[in-house]
Amino acid sequence: MSPEGGRVAVSRALLNFWWGLWVASVLADQITDRRTGSLAGPDGLGLVAAADALEIVAAVVALLFVRALTRMQVERAAQPPVPAPDVPGAHR
Repeated sequence: MSPEGGRVAVSRALLNFWWGLWVASVLADQITDRRTGSLAGPDGLGLVAAADALEIVAAVVALLFVRALTRMQVERAAQPPVPAPDVPGAHR
């Protein structure tokens, strides 16, 4: 939240990037799983290695996202509470 009590826009680029990598790694795993018999040669090994590399990169991006989210939560928790707006007709 901003100091005025409104929400702050946060980029979703890292989250979207992770989703894209995760979907790509799942698809790559499906392709390599279905072609297990034909992946015995060097070309097959390269395809399996590429699928595994996608998973590793997706995991690193997920860690970066969790760290960024944790940082934002810590910053928000450190802010003083924002008072509620006055309600018309309420007595204090």
